[in-house]
Amino acid sequence: MKRFVISMGLVAALFFGCSPDDKEIIYDDALTGDVAGDSTETPDSDAADVDSERDESGTDVELGEDSTDAKDDATEDPGSGDDNPSDDGSDEDIEPPECPSPDELIEPAISGTVYRDNDFTSYSFYRQRLTDGDELLGDVDVVLFSESDEKTTTTCPNGVFSFGGLEDGNYILVVDPGDGSECASTNNTRHLAGAIRNGSLGILTIGDSIPSQGDGDYPFFPERLKELMAPLVPTVDINVAAPGSVSEEWLPGSRYYEKRVKPNLEQAQVVLMSLGGNDYVNRFGAINPNDQDAVAKAIEGLPEFQAQVIANLVTTIKAIQTDAPNVDIVYVLYPNFARSVIWEQQAGDFVTLIITYFEQALDEMVQIMGQEIEHLIIADMQRATKDLDIDPYLCDGLHLSELGTFFWANEIFQALGGVIVGDEPVGMTRMVGFAPIDE
Repeated sequence: MKRFVISMGLVAALFFGCSPDDKEIIYDDALTGDVAGDSTETPDSDAADVDSERDESGTDVELGEDSTDAKDDATEDPGSGDDNPSDDGSDEDIEPPECPSPDELIEPAISGTVYRDNDFTSYSFYRQRLTDGDELLGDVDVVLFSESDEKTTTTCPNGVFSFGGLEDGNYILVVDPGDGSECASTNNTRHLAGAIRNGSLGILTIGDSIPSQGDGDYPFFPERLKELMAPLVPTVDINVAAPGSVSEEWLPGSRYYEKRVKPNLEQAQVVLMSLGGNDYVNRFGAINPNDQDAVAKAIEGLPEFQAQVIANLVTTIKAIQTDAPNVDIVYVLYPNFARSVIWEQQAGDFVTLIITYFEQALDEMVQIMGQEIEHLIIADMQRATKDLDIDPYLCDGLHLSELGTFFWANEIFQALGGVIVGDEPVGMTRMVGFAPIDE
């Protein structure tokens, strides 16, 4: 089982004066390494293609020839002779057809790579890369839903697929690896295709105030997501998020689960969860950073606290999967709010410590939840905002501005397989990694 170890050595060092070298912080390479997938393009985000990876010392190293090409070069010769006779009966090599075909590459084109994540280094749309241990998957079915129809192709021997010559509009991409696999990169749906074909989609949103609170009269991100889905399938937005709620309050058997989750699962095919943030706010929000006794008390037992929050989230998601096995569940990971100006003003000299802690906590959350929960989808807002100035997307230290609601909706749409073709494209290129389901 994949594990990510967090040491609180840096926390102790900054608060209590011991050397950071006294404790070790251990990261998983996949969480701190570069991303091989394409990132979302938005009006305020110019994401660049990644063409290097880091060695163990953190130094950029130029990549060699793409592993997809190496795999392609190893394509088996179709052979000749009696098993492959030519029309005139002579023994000639038969050229395999081009893959993808030229028609599939006509711009604008949606393309991607499908692979088996054999070394467990993929966690989200943004936290994945091909390694020597991975296997490129050919002959895998890929379906593209447009606003008028659906198209199907299969991956080439090197795992590549493409749909070309597309009109502007919204699309949903679904990869079907067959039974016995789950999406390690947490960016592929299992049930959304059925909802589109059936002509009805319900999106149920649960959790805290991020999906339901802002500073103006504008739609929140679940309604923005509905607007993105509407051209593809009639969509209903069912937003039952409860501002101020914590993870324990949504556990199965609780009031929120029994009154807000269960009654709405029958009409939902997608569930969005934004939850866990208030657990941390309640633990740290009222602490005076100059009160070392209060700080020490909050830090004491921090790993156990983090583990309990994640365990609550896992329990609730698994309960939903049991009660509604035909829904796709998206966990909307938080960005690192501590990178905002408001947090810097409030935390002062401690802001670097807080940013570092939340980076580690969010990394751990992605890895453990992706490992513990089969078929979970993660909208990775931490990595989506990593290289952005986060302040324009927030109306305060936690909640989304109007611009933020658009950005969140686009990222969730992309995690669900969504693609936007047009002047402001989203998700045109992607990687989708799969791993065998543990028995």
